[in-house]
Amino acid sequence: GADELRQASVGDTVSYAVVRNINYTNICAAVCDFCAFYRKSTDADGKVLFSAMATVAYDDASHTYRFRAYNEGHYLDTELSVPANGFSWSFTAGPAHIVNTMQLTGKGEWDEVTDVIVGSYPPHRSLDMQLQHRP
Repeated sequence: GADELRQASVGDTVSYAVVRNINYTNICAAVCDFCAFYRKSTDADGKVLFSAMATVAYDDASHTYRFRAYNEGHYLDTELSVPANGFSWSFTAGPAHIVNTMQLTGKGEWDEVTDVIVGSYPPHRSLDMQLQHRP
């Protein structure tokens, strides 16, 4: 059956995908090519949205994680680094390099930051957010 086929083709190797569907707002300062839904904070139609999908996958062959996201016709596929207590992914959008980092704090809260780097200018923090669990 299916178990014998799995055993013959991959053995006891297990792969998985974690889905991260989090879009807190469409207000953003990065203005990157990847994102088609952003609004400036001064735009009247800035609002909370939930319209993107992202997955995290582990590649057994290369022993790397991949972050894949899709939003309104735009697709991103980039390596995900997984240091202790968090993860980070980055991508290039036009002249900007975008770096997203999430870390679990000692209090069990998630800190998420997004830094935008253009050329030799210092990084600009476009997102700095802390997520707290509420029972």
